[in-house]
Amino acid sequence: MKKFYFRSSLLTLLLSGFAFGQGTETFESQTALSSSYKTGSFTGETGGIVWNYTNARNEGTYPITNKGILFQASGNTLETTISNGIGKLSFDVRKAFTAGSNDRKIEVLVDNVVVFTSPTFGTTSTDTTIHNYEVEINKTGVVTVTFRNAGPQLTLDNISWTAAGVATEKPVVSPRTITGTYGVLLSDGAVTATNNPTSWAQTGTLPLGITFDNGVFSGTPEQPGTFTAQVTATNQYGTSDPANVTFEIAKANQTVNYTFEHLTQNQGTTFSGLPSQTDQGLNIVYTSADNSVVSTNGNILSFDGIGSTTITATAVSNNNYNEFNTTFDVSVTDPNATYCFEEEFEGLSGNNTSTTGSSASWNGNSNFPTVATVYQAGNAIRLGSSNNKGGITSKVLDQISGNVTVSFEVKGWTAVEGSINLTLGSETKNVVYTAKMADNFETQTVSFENVAAGSTLKFETSAKRAFIDNVRIQCASSNNSTTWDGTAWSNGAPDLTKEVILHATPTESFSAKKLTIERDMIIPAGITITVENEVVNQNDVTFRFRHGAYLIQNNNSAVNVGPAMFDRSSTPIYRLENMTWSSPVIGQNIFEISPKTLTNRFTRFNESTNDWDANVTSTDTFQAGELIAFRAPNDYNNYGEGDAQVFESSFSGQLFNGEVTIPVTKTSKGNNAVGNPYASPLSLDALIAANTSVGVNSVYVWTHSKPIVNGAYQGSNWAIYNGIGWNDPAMTSPNIDIAQGFIVKVANAGNLVLNNAMRTSANGPVYYKGQKDRYWLSLSVDQTKLNTSLIGYGMGSTNKFDQNFDAQPFDNNNEGLYSVLNNDLFVIQGRGDFNNEDSFDLTFNVKKAGTYQINLEQFEGVFENQNIYLVDKKLDKVINLTELKSYSFDTEAGEINDRFSINYQNKTLSTNDLSKKGLVVYAQNKQITISSKESIKSIKLVDISGRQLQNIQNINTKNYVINLNVNPQVVVVVVENTNGTTESRKVILK
Repeated sequence: MKKFYFRSSLLTLLLSGFAFGQGTETFESQTALSSSYKTGSFTGETGGIVWNYTNARNEGTYPITNKGILFQASGNTLETTISNGIGKLSFDVRKAFTAGSNDRKIEVLVDNVVVFTSPTFGTTSTDTTIHNYEVEINKTGVVTVTFRNAGPQLTLDNISWTAAGVATEKPVVSPRTITGTYGVLLSDGAVTATNNPTSWAQTGTLPLGITFDNGVFSGTPEQPGTFTAQVTATNQYGTSDPANVTFEIAKANQTVNYTFEHLTQNQGTTFSGLPSQTDQGLNIVYTSADNSVVSTNGNILSFDGIGSTTITATAVSNNNYNEFNTTFDVSVTDPNATYCFEEEFEGLSGNNTSTTGSSASWNGNSNFPTVATVYQAGNAIRLGSSNNKGGITSKVLDQISGNVTVSFEVKGWTAVEGSINLTLGSETKNVVYTAKMADNFETQTVSFENVAAGSTLKFETSAKRAFIDNVRIQCASSNNSTTWDGTAWSNGAPDLTKEVILHATPTESFSAKKLTIERDMIIPAGITITVENEVVNQNDVTFRFRHGAYLIQNNNSAVNVGPAMFDRSSTPIYRLENMTWSSPVIGQNIFEISPKTLTNRFTRFNESTNDWDANVTSTDTFQAGELIAFRAPNDYNNYGEGDAQVFESSFSGQLFNGEVTIPVTKTSKGNNAVGNPYASPLSLDALIAANTSVGVNSVYVWTHSKPIVNGAYQGSNWAIYNGIGWNDPAMTSPNIDIAQGFIVKVANAGNLVLNNAMRTSANGPVYYKGQKDRYWLSLSVDQTKLNTSLIGYGMGSTNKFDQNFDAQPFDNNNEGLYSVLNNDLFVIQGRGDFNNEDSFDLTFNVKKAGTYQINLEQFEGVFENQNIYLVDKKLDKVINLTELKSYSFDTEAGEINDRFSINYQNKTLSTNDLSKKGLVVYAQNKQITISSKESIKSIKLVDISGRQLQNIQNINTKNYVINLNVNPQVVVVVVENTNGTTESRKVILK
């Protein structure tokens, strides 16, 4: 009995302990500790010592030497204050309550700083070893000493300490290595020295977060790595030599406040409950072992194909944290599956949650008539025992053949004991699982190919015990979808009868019954997707169409889900040029399309004034079918001050689909603004044909073919379309592109209707030569084309005004060349069935005097073999435009309406030939020349107010020249012929 040899000197020790700073505590004299855990205090056996304890009791059946103190749990303490210093501390500990195998540790704190942590002890269940530890403290003055339990129950006894040493020489500091972890409070940072130091000093490099005070390093490391500091101690005899203190600070492990466990969901669903970051803020990357079964997009899992796979979650390491890595299993079931074999083990006794709940044997049933070492386990079965494997074999499965899928639920004993061998027909597959008895069942899905009819299904444990439930064999699926993974379609090529799931960028155009987007997707230019019904972007992933990629939908009632984005690009433009756009999505803010455009440069077209109103506000969004005009960004180059720039922008929002009704009015010219509301081109022919109630005469589309110089466009930028075609031969498609606004001229007020039947593919049909009898004339100057006009024959037109075939210019003030019908100017004119006797006048308008060209741009149909002649009445010339293609002439500025005409017969140049065309009148240099096919009796000149300028009688000739000295003005020439007929012409005097 160890304590008895202290008896002879106990009194001396007690009497001298207070005076000399040494003492003991054997717990023999205290009576406070009982068999119950309490918090309290007692007077120690050394004079002046009082011990305070928390959650402690007597030693019970775990003594060291008679009485002692037994701590209940980690954090329990025994503490005292020694008033005159302490040298070396000694004590005994042992494990208490030895049935467990938990590790034990004890800590010693001096003045609330840990100076000692014992090695781990008591790791075996019956460990009764007594451990003695000595701690060199050597601290003078008032010292608080604390024993703190750092694990489960342990017993403490035989505490003793010596007085602080009396120094006779300078201190000696002991070098040491201090270990710690980033972000974790340092537990043992004390440095020891001999000869009672009175002060301490430290130099060198410390980890961030660590400080040094009075011989103790403390704090929380904020920097992993290896660091070396030097410590010196000083007393009345001098300062010690420096001793190295090395810090080994390890990276911390990342943690995640989430339980990664087996997931089972239906095909076509997603799971978004995974954490995106560790608790330390580092991103978690999820990867799938088989993307065809379950794919990942950020922290979202997409359950794509039938089967099972493993997901790996990884967060990379950084300067402070180790890499985080874990795995979990996922399974995908078919929601449309039909099962030709099912067994749920209903009605079986017992349970599958305890070691005693599955003791009753199970002898099988009609589905599994053959069993070996099988037990009932509460609506489930247990295969195997502590000594034997177990197994079940099904009946003969005559109705099962081909490719089938087996699913079942499984979990192990208190620990997983092996795996499951699953045999169907001639093929055996080994299934590894992780769920234990305390866990929920996990679902496993296994696929078998080319199974022969008449096979059996067998389950067998590879070693000892496992629980099995809910066995199913899937024989067929009603699923009619196909998934694109970037390489192949999972269920054959798509069409309008199959639903399509996109997991990768398509490489060619395709059709689908329904389109589902489950991953970030950018559709490249040249791809057109045609969908019968809805488009679903349930998880709001990126679904972006590049300029030139399109989406057509057929069902007007389909409701789309989730956002899409459409990139649009203009032709190169300058700062003062305008664009006329519309939106293919719902909710797009108007100003956000071009943030650098001045806000007062966003406008809407007003039919009543035939002009643009700057009435767009910052909260306005594009409405379906709405045209918004806006100027280029204000930082673009002006014309002549740098290159033109391509304007690029994007529309974002839910896809618009279905019918849209746009009210149109005719209080002025009937010009109403409209926009293509769809994610695909819009057929103008279909639009015109479907809106006969409002009578669409022509469609005007703004182009960027003419630059704006000094605030004025150099010609007309309006491309015009009607039943004859475009006035510009460069326009070959009768379709309006995505996000394009346009103007429709209507004959009647009412509602203009757009719908999915008008949607078409990327470019639509192109007009080829021979399809229509028509040609295009243009007016140009200095190699700049001012405008183009179209002349067409047939197609249902007449040589009178036709609502569907004759189109006037959007603005008569623009420079250009126009055909004339009933004294009105036209950029497109349909003239009935072709007759080579036909002829008509041309009018041109120019702002400056100079040399201009009339050009035959292009011709088709009958004009492949029919010459087109331009008649210059002023110069008495007939020009074969079919051969020459262009005619150059000089002119004054203004609108000239009596100089040129078109005919289709080659004639010699004579006054006679010209006179057959009737009366010819033209003015030049204040001189009016009149030629008539009849003899002229008289000529009257009248100004536009009706005032008569001249009245010349008794002329009796077919040609006459009048010289006038008047200001520039418009003059009407009235000619009376000798046969009694009267004709008039209007000329402009310069």
